[in-house]
Amino acid sequence: MDIRIKATDFEMTPGVQDYLDERLQTIEKHLGDGADVARCEIELGRAAGHSQRGENWFSEIQIIIPGKEDLRVVAHAESVNASIDAMKDEILGRVTKNKSKRFALTRKAGARIKDWLRWGS
Repeated sequence: MDIRIKATDFEMTPGVQDYLDERLQTIEKHLGDGADVARCEIELGRAAGHSQRGENWFSEIQIIIPGKEDLRVVAHAESVNASIDAMKDEILGRVTKNKSKRFALTRKAGARIKDWLRWGS
């Protein structure tokens, strides 16, 4: 997987980099065969506005797999690690949803073909 990381308004530390790498390995595992040709663009940073309280950090991920639908998620949280976790959970939900939708369509088409072969119409 081709991974491109951009840090906005903060310095990327080795601890944050390691934390992000662990989460990306989980995402890569769920992509399966498409992970070899996928491009993953990630942006981490401080959100605009008041920095006194609230959800100050954001993380954005975009996964581009040729021939398939692009996936994009933006997550906001109170710490950079929490925003990475929220981003990972949301993108995994989308990946598994797309995978199950694809398998459901395949099963449905197979059932129709089998029905057609059995009954002739």
